[in-house]
Amino acid sequence: MQENCRRAAEFAQRVRELFPMLDLYVPGENDEFVQKAYRMGVLTEGEILAVDFELIRDRDFLMVYAPDLYESSGMREEIAFADSIRKPVCYCVTLDDCTVAFIRQFVVNLGRDGV
Repeated sequence: MQENCRRAAEFAQRVRELFPMLDLYVPGENDEFVQKAYRMGVLTEGEILAVDFELIRDRDFLMVYAPDLYESSGMREEIAFADSIRKPVCYCVTLDDCTVAFIRQFVVNLGRDGV
């Protein structure tokens, strides 16, 4: 889990370097606090998802990074929520040239400048 979160943070940082005009949310990117609060019994899964849903609502789109093609139950719920509010979901397994081109086109389709 920690390794996936570290990789998500690295992925998000690289995407922000390439596309600074985006306000994106990458699940797992800032998960250390959430995981510790959950293990301590301070936050429930439902409370965590409620916050995640608000973060998704506030962003241009949800970017899912799953390099090992693994989707946690929380990730699946985040994707379902984004779909339910018609928030675009960009699903990535790598950040190679093809993925960068895909993200660039995705951003153009959103009508964002600066790509």
